[in-house]
Parts: sequence; structure tokens; C-alpha cells
Amino acid sequence: GKDDRTSVTTTASWYQVLGPRLHADMGATFSIQNGFLETAYNAVVVEEPGEGDNECFPSRHGLECAEELPDTRLRGSLFGKARYSLVPGTALELGGRLYQDSWGIFGLTVEPRVRHQLIDSLGLRVGYRFYLQTAADDFKSHFTSLPAKRTQDSDLAKFNAHGINAGLLWQPFETLSFDVTAGYTFRDDGIDQLMLSAGVRKSFDARPLGRFIWDSSSGLRE
Repeated sequence: GKDDRTSVTTTASWYQVLGPRLHADMGATFSIQNGFLETAYNAVVVEEPGEGDNECFPSRHGLECAEELPDTRLRGSLFGKARYSLVPGTALELGGRLYQDSWGIFGLTVEPRVRHQLIDSLGLRVGYRFYLQTAADDFKSHFTSLPAKRTQDSDLAKFNAHGINAGLLWQPFETLSFDVTAGYTFRDDGIDQLMLSAGVRKSFDARPLGRFIWDSSSGLRE
């Protein structure tokens, strides 16, 4: 079968200079999703002894059934980041995030990071990320019956993770930069992750075509 999914997200943020060496930004995000929110490939095994090994889960006896989750999900998060300049070209950064959704998941993220300018056009950043979350209300490791809502998706389970990452930002010109990042995450459920990313950013001259000046004696003029 098929169904639609609609997602709407809004974010408010605030940037503040707190001193000659310290600045910070903070904000909040809220989103609402409606429609088909489960995955088309995750299964749930209802364990029934005597049914034989399940082909997708050899260690579990039972029947494989489709995942079913609520068709609405509300998500909210508060986030912030502060950066302090130690010496010219080197800064310490600390970020964090609190997350809560209507499926019962609460998440906490803490991210310390060091940034260092190697040369004028090349910067290095090295960071660590700690993340933990609670399980969704409809998640269970084992099912002996078939509830209306159910999931065994590991990303909706309770787990914590430790990640390390490093990146290089090369800016050969004022309007052009290249970013390369690599990271590895260790999860306590054994589902470790390797991440590689690369990006290019190009800025364009946005000078106004003209300006308007109000003169009370003659009216508007360019």
C-alpha cells in the first residue's frame, strides 16, 4: 500500500555576544508530522514457541508482522552553543540539546569541541558527542502478543552513544569554502556508525541595485 506524510517544522534562534572572547546562540525547534510514519522495512516478531525459526530473526521463534506506529508525531527541542576564544586562532565550544516527542522519547546531547586555525585559509575542528535517549512507548524487545501499535526499530529503543569527529574547513577565497568531516559513533547496543561528509559553500555578491532617500521637501528620490 501507500500513504502520504506531511512534516512542518519551525525554528527560532538567538545569537548573543557575551564578551570580547565569548559568544553564544540558542534556540528552539518544534515540528509536527502526520501520515505514514512507520518504516516500510522494519518488522516485529511475535514470539510463539513451536513456529520454527524466523528467517529474519533466526534466534527468535514466531511470526513476522509489520511495524505499526501512530500517524501523528509532535517533536520539540531546545538547543544552545557557546564558543570561547582561548588565544587567537583557537577556541573552545560547548553545545547541548534537549529533545522530547509525543512517542515518549526523551533525548539529551552534549557536544564539546575544539576549533583551531591552522593557517589563514584552513581550519581544524575536533569534537566529541554524547547522546542518550529513552525508548518509545510502543517499543519492546520481545512481543508475545500483537498490540495495535508496535515497533522493534533500534533507533526507537533506549540507548546511549559516544561519538568522535574531526573536520577541515578550507576557504581559499572569501566567497568559497570546502568542508570535509569524518566521525565514528559507538552505541551501547552494538550498532556503531561511520560518517563521512563533504560540502561546498559559495556566497554571491548581494549588493543592492540602488538606494532610496526620503527628502521631506521634494518627496522620495533615488
